[in-house]
Amino acid sequence: MQRPNVKQTWTIPAWVIALTAIIVLLLLIASYIMFWPRHRDTPLAGPATAHHPSGPSTPAADVPQRTAPPAASEPTPPPPPPPVEVTIPASTSVTVRTTQLIDGDADPLGSRFTATLVAPVVVDGRPAVVQGSAAVVRLVERKKAGFFHRSQRIKLALAGISVNGRIYPTQAETLELKGGNPPGDGNDSDNSGGEKPKGKKGLVVLPNTPLTFTLSAPLTITVPGGSVGTGSSG
Repeated sequence: MQRPNVKQTWTIPAWVIALTAIIVLLLLIASYIMFWPRHRDTPLAGPATAHHPSGPSTPAADVPQRTAPPAASEPTPPPPPPPVEVTIPASTSVTVRTTQLIDGDADPLGSRFTATLVAPVVVDGRPAVVQGSAAVVRLVERKKAGFFHRSQRIKLALAGISVNGRIYPTQAETLELKGGNPPGDGNDSDNSGGEKPKGKKGLVVLPNTPLTFTLSAPLTITVPGGSVGTGSSG
């Protein structure tokens, strides 16, 4: 005996469908809660735009470039001319003025004293050594007053002249000065001029006394080129 062919159909219960829908809804809600705060504060990306001032745009290559004018170069000063040598001939008179007291009795032979030029020394119409330049006077000889020489005598020599800070030794004729009298004579006069300091019996050359020497040999000095010689007061 043959069984009748009966089709069997499956039906999903309603509670299963409802449960599935609830699960799907919960998943959607959870997903939204997880991702929504992150995207809420993120600005939407857009094309970057640069702010340009109003007006037609000018290509950078067409904009003229302003350059600073070149600085004016200072002219290079010419080099100083080389120094030159000047020779003061022999027999030239050199007048100096003492700046220290020279004591013919107390100062030992060889003592040096300072002086200054009263007038410039001129060579070929130009001053080789200017007025006021320093000079050195030396005590080279002394003769006391006695039976044969009633007056004391001393000899002074011009030892050097200062030019541009350098002392040039000089050869000059000695200058003899006479003065004073034998001890006890009571006469204290001399040829130095001015008033003799108290207590000085012999020959004294006071400061500011002019002395004229004559060069006995040529004197060669070095002066800056293109200028006259300059003396030194020290």
